[in-house]
Amino acid sequence: MTQKDTLTIKQLSKFGEVLRSIECGTGEITVLRANTDQDLLPFRQTLFGQNSGHKFTLSLNNSPFLVKDASLIGFGHNLQETKTPLQLLTDRGVREDRANALLINFGFEEQLELPSNKLNECARIRLQILLAVISKKKVLILDSPFERISEEWKDRFAELVADSTVNQAKITIITRLTYRPQSWVGNQIIQRVEVGFNRQKTIGIGSVGESLSQMAAQVRQNLSGDTQASEIVEKQSEEVFTAKPIQMSRGLSEAIEKKPKVRTPIEKLKELPLATQRLVTAASLFLIVIVAIFVSGNSADKSETKIAKAIKPTDKIESPNIPKETSANKQPVLDQRKPKPLAQRPQEKLVNQPIVENGPKKVLAMLEKDQQQDILDAFNGKTIDDNNQKLTKKTQTSNNSSGSKDFFDALKNLPSDNSPSTSTPSKIFAPNRGFTDGEDASQEEIRQRFLDALKRASAKNH
Repeated sequence: MTQKDTLTIKQLSKFGEVLRSIECGTGEITVLRANTDQDLLPFRQTLFGQNSGHKFTLSLNNSPFLVKDASLIGFGHNLQETKTPLQLLTDRGVREDRANALLINFGFEEQLELPSNKLNECARIRLQILLAVISKKKVLILDSPFERISEEWKDRFAELVADSTVNQAKITIITRLTYRPQSWVGNQIIQRVEVGFNRQKTIGIGSVGESLSQMAAQVRQNLSGDTQASEIVEKQSEEVFTAKPIQMSRGLSEAIEKKPKVRTPIEKLKELPLATQRLVTAASLFLIVIVAIFVSGNSADKSETKIAKAIKPTDKIESPNIPKETSANKQPVLDQRKPKPLAQRPQEKLVNQPIVENGPKKVLAMLEKDQQQDILDAFNGKTIDDNNQKLTKKTQTSNNSSGSKDFFDALKNLPSDNSPSTSTPSKIFAPNRGFTDGEDASQEEIRQRFLDALKRASAKNH
């Protein structure tokens, strides 16, 4: 392989079209990077001899290249040798004295006779890099080689990889880089290749990014101190990134100054004479006081009205408008709001006032007043004095006299309760009321007096 050798990585579509082509030259370190690890995964799997599910071709100077012809570090390729580090170096053609010096220089002075599979992870990765550097294979493929190395050895082994790539004309490919060594920043042999989806790192700056990188590289070459270099880079970055916004802000400020300024009422008031300002201020205060008094007066009146309504006991409560119902005969029912009259107790009937309920009128109502009095006296047990009675005669029709005579004859022929009778007259009922003999005698006496009174009344009429 000459110094001009090139390793080409091609990504093909399912129809065989070339989607991407990456060329890695001798004396260069090609670093693959992407926005996500998912974009890097197909390239990592292909370069370490695994099936990625994508179509890739590897060619060295237009000839097929096999992964087994390269030195692989990482991505599952670990050192599993039982030999000591010194034995591994001497087996690859390194003299023993030189192998001892090399191991001691890179931190293996206490692990020279220890089996390689007993070393810790950091020592195993460092030993793998040493073996790859002294190897005769021209292609070196590493996957995150400095991630599992301690901080004190990261930059030392990064410099070792870079020196061996240049001095031995190796083709070095980094499929994933998680730690960026300081010696690789701005190094010309480092080639960074974007895979997957491209993303614009700076927006609206144009080619400022390239000039900024060149400026940072010059500063790092001229200055040895990392702190001074970082400060200068930050200052230069601020000047570059803020140049255009400053110009834009000036143009914007000029445009704003040209626009007519809109004055507020307060600014207009300040431009008036002092006397006018005082007058306007006094008028404003006066209006504010008037409005405050008016508002407070209305609120006081409303509160007094509410208090008066709450204290006044004689107010009538407006009842709801209830429509009056009507009965079946469409006569209005009494308003329910009116108080109902108290129930009146029925008057007790006079014991001594006989009532005949078989006819439309009472018997006494058909007689004169003096005759009624005689009958009442007879019932009350008083003696009737014909000489002391003042009877008033009134003319009556023949119908009334004949009616009285017939009624007198009916009473006269009425048998007493004590007299035996074989038959009861029609339409006259004498129910057995259960009276005793004494009661029958008194009843007979009353009846006799009643008949005498009727007899005298009939005689007077005739």
